[in-house]
Parts: sequence; C-alpha cells; structure tokens
Amino acid sequence: MIVERHEKRRRLIATQTVLGLVSLVFGTKVVVGDVAIWKVFAAALLFGFVTSMDNPARMALIPEIVGEALIRNAITLNSTFANVGRGLGPIVAAVLINTVGVGWCFVANAASFVLVVLALLSLRVDELHPAPQIHREREQLRQGLRIAAGNVDILGPLVLMAFVGTFTYEFEGRSPTNSRSAFPSSPNTR
Repeated sequence: MIVERHEKRRRLIATQTVLGLVSLVFGTKVVVGDVAIWKVFAAALLFGFVTSMDNPARMALIPEIVGEALIRNAITLNSTFANVGRGLGPIVAAVLINTVGVGWCFVANAASFVLVVLALLSLRVDELHPAPQIHREREQLRQGLRIAAGNVDILGPLVLMAFVGTFTYEFEGRSPTNSRSAFPSSPNTR
C-alpha cells in the first residue's frame, strides 16, 4: 500500500540511496575496525526494513517502464537477472573478501547502488506508463489481509514465500575449517 501511494521511481531512488549509504557506512566501519555486534544487527535491520519498501516498488515499476504489451517479457528478464545476481554475487563477494576484505566488499556494494540510482535518474519520465496512485482509506490493510486469507490462490503462495523467505533465502553458512574471521579483530569489536 505504501508503494502504491507514491511515485515508484522516486521511491526507488530514495530506497536505493539509503541502501547504498548503509552499505557504505557499514563497510567503512569494518575497514577501520570499528565493528560491534549491535552495529551488525542495526545495519541488517535497517537494510531489511528499507528492502521491504524497495522490492515492491521495483516490481511495481516494471509495468510502468515497459507498458502492458511487454510486461511478461520484462518480468521474465527481471527474474533472470535477479537469479543470475544471486549466483554471481556470492562469487564476486568471495573474491573481494579474500583479496581486500569484507569491508571493501560492502563499499563495492555501495558503489553498485550508485549505478542503480543513476539509471533511475536517467529514465525518461514522460515515456513511463504510470499506474494511478492509490489514496489512503480506512481499513485498506485489514481489507487486503481478509481478501488474502479468504482466497487460497493468494494465501497459498504467500505462506509458501514466507516460509521460503524465512528459512532458505540468504542462508550463508560458514565452514568450520575456515579459521580466518570475516571481520578484523580489534579491541572495538565487542
């Protein structure tokens, strides 16, 4: 609902900027050795919260960019690139972590957000196909939840995605044979 009440491109510019800043600040903290567990949790919490606004806005912007005729192809390409990124991202991260350290990996991630923001800024707004904005009304969220709970075609995929998102995505195990710590040890790491 929040995404549908605002212009998606502007929302994405804001979320991508914040995500890039979180990566940059956290990466800088790691590079200088100023890491504490609460900072890791704070960065993860902020990153997760902003991502919860970013993902729906990104998906909602696709039809506005390509229009109805190309929507199926655009969604397929978006999913393909997202999955390729999921496969290649950890490889690039592993190389960066092994060569320059974890902090610089976050700094490189921050640079990737700059590229996305520049791409969003370069969109020709007059050529977009904007959807009408939804205005705030009482009981919208409850009504949406009632509809989802009452329709098995909606509820089933929601429950499945909640399960998969909670228990499988972003699960990164650390090998017990790897004795090298991802974060530099320093007196300030407590």
